[in-house]
Amino acid sequence: MKSKQKWIVDSISLSQELIRAGWRLILPLFLASCLLNLFLEDLLQTVQTTNDTERWVILLIQGVWGLIESVLIVLFLSWKIPRVRNLKGPAFTTKPFSENYLGSFFAEYLRLLAQVLMWAILLLVPGFVRYCQLAFVPFITLFSKSYDEGNEDALKLSNKLTRPYIFPILGTIAFAILIQAGLEYLPDAVPTLHFYPVRAAFLLISDSINILTFSLVFLLFEMAITAYRPEEE
Repeated sequence: MKSKQKWIVDSISLSQELIRAGWRLILPLFLASCLLNLFLEDLLQTVQTTNDTERWVILLIQGVWGLIESVLIVLFLSWKIPRVRNLKGPAFTTKPFSENYLGSFFAEYLRLLAQVLMWAILLLVPGFVRYCQLAFVPFITLFSKSYDEGNEDALKLSNKLTRPYIFPILGTIAFAILIQAGLEYLPDAVPTLHFYPVRAAFLLISDSINILTFSLVFLLFEMAITAYRPEEE
């Protein structure tokens, strides 16, 4: 119980440090996301009963932007990780964000999405579980020395590293999704909340949850990669 409390407290502290270190990147992203989401939500309200095609196009744009925003948040926060965390030891690369990191990051992220979609076609739950198993892939591409040296496959390594932590990862991501879904639909369900200041505040809370989720999962990755011994496999 104490270790779980420490993990949560450390994650909150890490989130605060990342926000302080990266607010110049995070704030413009939040403002752009807030304006776009408010505009799309209002547009959706005007067309949802009159034009099914436009409604699906708007939902698609929202989904694509949500994916882009999540990738950018991971990149922006990861960029500041070396500043706020002392990543030393044989498991960590000495040159995160070297010249080819973006190519590797996006290539592995596309592989991650392909795996999740393939499993989600079977059922939603297996797709979600697969996503949690691959939750360490972005961190592996940026911080793992063995991956940087070409000794590991990012997806296979993430599957190994998440195994002892799968339940905390599942709980963290599921809890974040549920809270964010509630924040998204509450203004529509309660008309008195459907005005811009409250909706903008809910979007800010949602982005804060994304940052906390990033911190929670990153600290699990840090513990897992530090304890990982390839020769034991």
